[in-house]
Amino acid sequence: MGTLNKNWNLILWACQKCNRRKSDFEDDISAISMHLHTVGLPSMSDLGAQTEASRRSLKSVSRKTGKVIAASNVELHGSARLVGNAELTFRFNGPPQFDNERVRELARLQMMAFFYFLTYDKTTKLGQVWKGGFYPVHSTIKSDWGNPLHRSFMSQCRHWDYRLILSTAGGYFRAMIRKHPVQECWSWAIEWNQCYRIVGYFGDPEPARKLAAELPPLRAQSILEAPNNWIRYSVDQPLAEDDDILFIDSNSDET
Repeated sequence: MGTLNKNWNLILWACQKCNRRKSDFEDDISAISMHLHTVGLPSMSDLGAQTEASRRSLKSVSRKTGKVIAASNVELHGSARLVGNAELTFRFNGPPQFDNERVRELARLQMMAFFYFLTYDKTTKLGQVWKGGFYPVHSTIKSDWGNPLHRSFMSQCRHWDYRLILSTAGGYFRAMIRKHPVQECWSWAIEWNQCYRIVGYFGDPEPARKLAAELPPLRAQSILEAPNNWIRYSVDQPLAEDDDILFIDSNSDET
């Protein structure tokens, strides 16, 4: 939200090409995440975010639709044949949608910056990049932070040694990195604009795969299943504030 006055911020040197690329990702992702404060979703009614969202929604362009965010709401039309000659027609409306690949790449770039900061050597004036890969697991909006996968992820790594727990920009950006007790594997999480989170691992791929396999799958209820057409839905599961341990250390002291 541009609220970095008197807040912690990390600035790293980057080539012009990479800096422009990161800024391009942040443009629509930030605008879409703030826009969620304006669509009546539970627990997302921050007035400051609404004002900023209205401003950005007229300037930032969705990379999925090619239109400004304000004109990128999603409409889904469909129909299904029922018993006999009856036919069900439907229409769903939703807010602008994220491009998942762009979300994952922005998260990777931000985590690279934090890992460089954590491993920076003042003598050599160099930081490091983790060995292995980057493995996003799941991302979702605030109204579904209590789903089984995210709850399991929080519990799985809550007692790992935390290397970074960050809240800045007036609480509109949060990040976490925790180190596995014995493996060269880290868990990570990012929260944008108090309404969207993405979690995952980076490092050695083998423990990352095993850890991800421990998380429960998210299941959807089926309304219609046909060879070339299906309708499924899931119900968002909110997370109570007292149960939200993602950005809190093992001693329950937030930093």
